[in-house]
Amino acid sequence: MSDKLSATQRDSLQNNIKRQLKTERLNILEFFKEQNSSIVYIETYGADEAFVFYSGDEFKDDFITIWSGAAEISEEKNIEKWVKDHVPYIPDRLARCFAWYTIYRHD
Repeated sequence: MSDKLSATQRDSLQNNIKRQLKTERLNILEFFKEQNSSIVYIETYGADEAFVFYSGDEFKDDFITIWSGAAEISEEKNIEKWVKDHVPYIPDRLARCFAWYTIYRHD
C-alpha cells in the first residue's frame, strides 16, 4: 500500500502541500496511494504529524481534509468510518490501511 515517490515527485508534492498549509518547512514521512486516492503523512515541524488526503492529482489539487492526532486500538473502525465519510470515493483497502497505520505506526 505504501508507494514510492521519485525525488521530483516528492519535491512537487511537498511544494503543493506547503502552499496549502502556508508553511516553509515540511517533510513527507510516508505516501500511500490506491486508484485516484492518496494519503500523505507529513511532518510540519510546528505541530503534530498529520495526514493529508487527496482525491485526484495530489501534485496539483488541494487536499480534501487533514487528520492529526493519536488513536487507540478500539477506535480502528471509527477511524475507517471517518475517512470514508470525509474522503469521497476512497477505496476500502486504502481506508483500512489508514485506520491501521494511524493506530499501529511507530514514529
